[in-house]
Amino acid sequence: MNKTIRLIIAAFIIFGFLAAPAAATAKAEKIPISGVCWIIGFSGDNIRYWDTNNGSHWRHALWLIQCEYNDPRLPQYILSDDNWNLRWDADGDVAHTHSASISTDDVGNPDNLWQGHAEAQAVALTYEDDLWNLTIHAVMEGLGIYQGYLFTSTWQSTPEGIYLVEGELLIPSGK
Repeated sequence: MNKTIRLIIAAFIIFGFLAAPAAATAKAEKIPISGVCWIIGFSGDNIRYWDTNNGSHWRHALWLIQCEYNDPRLPQYILSDDNWNLRWDADGDVAHTHSASISTDDVGNPDNLWQGHAEAQAVALTYEDDLWNLTIHAVMEGLGIYQGYLFTSTWQSTPEGIYLVEGELLIPSGK
């Protein structure tokens, strides 16, 4: 093999090693997200509920939630399987909840585009009106055509019964 061909092959190999880390470390695109969500349905068919001497609890309450975001790739409907723990104490009622969620159509049929989970804490503002200050931290992962996407958000309840949503959508490079 002639020396020039060997130098060309060596140059391609070296260039390949130098270019590979740059491609592997390409950053995801971050898109700021804002929106609003509200509950449009509830099913307690499989719910378990019980009281204790200092609180109440439920498991598997299904909430159908409708959302409007500034990015159409995010789910318009979410079905949340919610688990709630409420503690009564001298400082007021404090609740913690965790849930698993999937994206759905408008009647709760899964569309297999997003799945996730959420953790929340609520403090009763006025027990008589069932008014809560609820803050939710949610993570949804893309499926199917959105595989590799990641949506992280914080939801804040309002007295009007809607949730204000702020977060970011991470889109893998090359998508």
